[in-house]
Amino acid sequence: MVIRCGILNEGSKEYGKSMVKTLVSDGAVVAVVGYNLSPKVAIPQIVDEVAEQLKFIIEWSRMRLASQKSPIHLMGHSAGAQLIFQALLKLPKAIGESVLSLILISGVYDLEPLIGTEMNKSLKLDRALAYSLSPINNVREIHIMYGAHLKLSVVVGEDDTPTFVAQSREFFKTLEQYFTSSESISLHILPHYHHFNIIVGLGCKEESVYELIDAIAPARIIDAAVGVSTNAALLEIKKSMSTMFKWLKRVSGDYHHRILLSY
Repeated sequence: MVIRCGILNEGSKEYGKSMVKTLVSDGAVVAVVGYNLSPKVAIPQIVDEVAEQLKFIIEWSRMRLASQKSPIHLMGHSAGAQLIFQALLKLPKAIGESVLSLILISGVYDLEPLIGTEMNKSLKLDRALAYSLSPINNVREIHIMYGAHLKLSVVVGEDDTPTFVAQSREFFKTLEQYFTSSESISLHILPHYHHFNIIVGLGCKEESVYELIDAIAPARIIDAAVGVSTNAALLEIKKSMSTMFKWLKRVSGDYHHRILLSY
């Protein structure tokens, strides 16, 4: 699942489409998740929206992919990295444990620097809210809930802004305080990438960022998870998603409009 790129008051899930075709061609089922924007909704509500969609996708995958241990990898870019981390904390542990890895790309891990910016006119952050919504302040909680099995990969372009690179380094240092195994956490500062072309690179198998993500979260899982041919598996996925979306519309309003599924 990909939490869309962009910031909390601009953009849409369509920004995540550039990588979908390549990931799907490798055998992945990709859900690109969007959300309402501030100031229409407050950031805590955005986190709740993302958590609801995570819960939906995880429960669907459990139902259709035959095993609760089916690999689920969550990837977020920029504000999406912050949202996916915070949303995972909102899930019941029994559901969140299905997530094998978090891949956080060019993330916003400390929201406090945003308080004094023009953007905060729509974000409406104060110090208490910024602190509670910052992943760097919630590493202990994520470790308590999922530390036994969760893998976290922090990825940033070497040519990104100094602030994004610094936040990635500081966030990784905080991870090291709680996740003691080098197999559980990793930091990747990739040459020749900045905040925007790193996402474009995920749409090309020859790009080093794609090779990295493919190594962290291999996409070729459908046959093993379902136990049938890929074509048959995808037909079942298509049918089940149609049914599930109709159910979700009844119980959860318009959440289904914010999920872009590709298979």
